[in-house]
Amino acid sequence: MENFELDKDYTIRSVLEHSFHKIVLDYLIVDNELILEPDLVKSKIDLIMEEWTRKCKVVSDIFNDWSHQYQPLDYVFDDAFSNIMCPIEFDEMSAVVLNLLNGKATNLSGIPNKL
Repeated sequence: MENFELDKDYTIRSVLEHSFHKIVLDYLIVDNELILEPDLVKSKIDLIMEEWTRKCKVVSDIFNDWSHQYQPLDYVFDDAFSNIMCPIEFDEMSAVVLNLLNGKATNLSGIPNKL
């Protein structure tokens, strides 16, 4: 981390120039059968990886059981979150800081962990 802070260009160059290890699969043994033909090795590996990473079957009943949880709530107004992305005003931040609890330690940013 210290080297990165001192010389960011060097760090980026060293990562980009890093050599990666390669796996060479020139044969394959499947069900006690030796496969040497390159195209067959590749297709067999593709099939094995596809089966190994196949998608899980999702039980649709789970969605039906939970779908009501994602319906709009009558007691939450449509505009309840309309200002959520508005920038924080200086006065608002000052008011929060002035109301912080005394005696709480801060992290490196100077902002206390418990507001």
